[in-house]
Amino acid sequence: MIADLSAMRINGTQAPLITAAMLTSDVHNGPMRHMLPDILVEWNHTLPIETVSSPLIGEVRNTVKRTRSGDHLNRHGALFVAGQGVSPLTNAQTIQDVDLAPTIAALLGLESAHYYGSSFLAG
Repeated sequence: MIADLSAMRINGTQAPLITAAMLTSDVHNGPMRHMLPDILVEWNHTLPIETVSSPLIGEVRNTVKRTRSGDHLNRHGALFVAGQGVSPLTNAQTIQDVDLAPTIAALLGLESAHYYGSSFLAG
């Protein structure tokens, strides 16, 4: 399945539709794994998609000109946090999604259980 997804091309070019495809179990084995999809994909955002083709599916024409479905792995975004105990951070500071829960717990004064990330306000 990963190979079939990786073979998909945009608009008759050699540009791949996705830049990465992985089995969720390879990147997440936590207790809620059963709640996640089997495969995670990261979309290639370099071209608008008019058609997608591969040896398996042939050619499929896109009629929706909006963002790609399932853009949960978009690594570029903004997060705004304000309030007591929050210090300004630089624009260059990079945080991971796994840091959100421990950060919110810290802001609420909650003892942290096991988290994969850590509060980005600490330190």
